Amino acid sequence: MPESKPGCGPHGTAESAGKQRERQDESEVVDPRKDVLEPQQKEGPEVGGRCRGFVAFYCNDMNTRKAFISLVMVDPRDRGLGIGQALVDFVFSVARSRGFHSCQLEVLKVNHPAYKLFRSKGFQPVEDRGEIYLMEAGL
Repeated sequence: MPESKPGCGPHGTAESAGKQRERQDESEVVDPRKDVLEPQQKEGPEVGGRCRGFVAFYCNDMNTRKAFISLVMVDPRDRGLGIGQALVDFVFSVARSRGFHSCQLEVLKVNHPAYKLFRSKGFQPVEDRGEIYLMEAGL
């Protein structure tokens, strides 16, 4: 597996916080994608060498034109700052630009903060799957 910034990005690794600090102390890792991912941003998804949040999604069902968010995570230290909203907005923007008309995701019923976030972005429960809601928002 190619080496990348610990705990961040599509090839991030799950390392302990202590191990991440050791890596940061050893040398500053330069991400060649930084200029592409964060052009002209003073404060982006990475601050102080740590990932503040990320989203995993796909837009590949050309028959239904439904995108799907499989994961949204925000560092607990950065919750409440609008990062989750920005990540969902990014997915919406990409999906719209590719001609998709809606976006779905699953959320645990007990995950009230995530449920509240997704409702604020227009998601509605469309199916009750026991402990999980399938939610959908129009783009």
